[in-house]
Amino acid sequence: MAERIDPVDAHKSMLRVGLKPLEPYKNSVHAWKSICIKCAEINFRSLKSIKRNKNGCVYCTKKKVNPNKAADWMRENGLEPLEPYPGGHKPWKCRCMKCGKSVSPSYKSPTQQKKPACAYCSKVRVDESEIVAKMIKNGYKPMEPYENSMKPWKCKCLKCGRIGYPRWSQIQSYDSKCQYCSGNKITETQAIKVMKDAGYLPLETYKSSKTKWKSRHVKCGNIVSPKLNTISTGTGGCRSCATIGFEVSKPGYLYFMYHPEYFSYKVGISNSDSKPNRVDTHKRHGWKSIRTFSLHSGWEVLHLETQFFVWLRRERGIPPHLSKSEMKQGGWYETFSVDEITQIEVIKRLSHEIKQLKQSSNPRVTNEN
Repeated sequence: MAERIDPVDAHKSMLRVGLKPLEPYKNSVHAWKSICIKCAEINFRSLKSIKRNKNGCVYCTKKKVNPNKAADWMRENGLEPLEPYPGGHKPWKCRCMKCGKSVSPSYKSPTQQKKPACAYCSKVRVDESEIVAKMIKNGYKPMEPYENSMKPWKCKCLKCGRIGYPRWSQIQSYDSKCQYCSGNKITETQAIKVMKDAGYLPLETYKSSKTKWKSRHVKCGNIVSPKLNTISTGTGGCRSCATIGFEVSKPGYLYFMYHPEYFSYKVGISNSDSKPNRVDTHKRHGWKSIRTFSLHSGWEVLHLETQFFVWLRRERGIPPHLSKSEMKQGGWYETFSVDEITQIEVIKRLSHEIKQLKQSSNPRVTNEN
């Protein structure tokens, strides 16, 4: 049952929150018609809710929005409402006064959001007919419906007829041209010619310039998997025939070193007759030798190093410790922190890998202090 309150006291309570009653008081739960003294908006608040929430006008407190004022706000920002005000958080169908397209932003409150704007004019949305015209202007014929600006869009080059997958975001930012016509991408026929000219016979289908491509090196007959971009830059792709750097066809060794100032370990490989000596080079930069493992075959040295770092990086999750700037002589990737692993663990793992090599290929291995 509603509490009994003196009408005079009720009237005073309403005035205290800025509302002037426009009809006699009935009871504390009745929606009492009143006018806001500040904004002159009509309110229907019960005295009970006034006392409970201790606030007055629902418009001044931003709990409600005047539909007419909401419509005026949209017009001030270039949007003409096409339907009655639906509520602050619901899509409100409007027409953009600039481009004429239909959009449906939500109103909310001017104090709670940025000014409403046309999704097309602000480039949040696009008109498919317009972007198709833009694609054709750039030499592409779309082969499928448009989805979004970041997804590769299947198109046909109007110049060479090849299929490409440009993104609308690229076309929108700059005049992106066909990768084949611009020379940034080559066909499989062209890729095969590059490999054959370099002395390699591909043994599988071409995928991309950055993908390993199984091939036979005509010079030595070995099966190798170089990347096309490596071959095209003249770096080479067959370790057996390499004339610079580490040569797998010659004896080599794996070295384990320590830097007392950097608190870092390093494992690397070199050929036995390499000049300058790799270990001596590191020593001149403050490194101290811990252990050297010499093997008869460079392939075995390379395999030993590879298996060790597969274990170190993948299984143990230990990342490189030093940067390129700290390793001016090269080999920064082969470093790891002394806080992550002990010397005993490193030597134990290298010995384990050498044991596996002995069982599989019986290499000649010696330990040198």
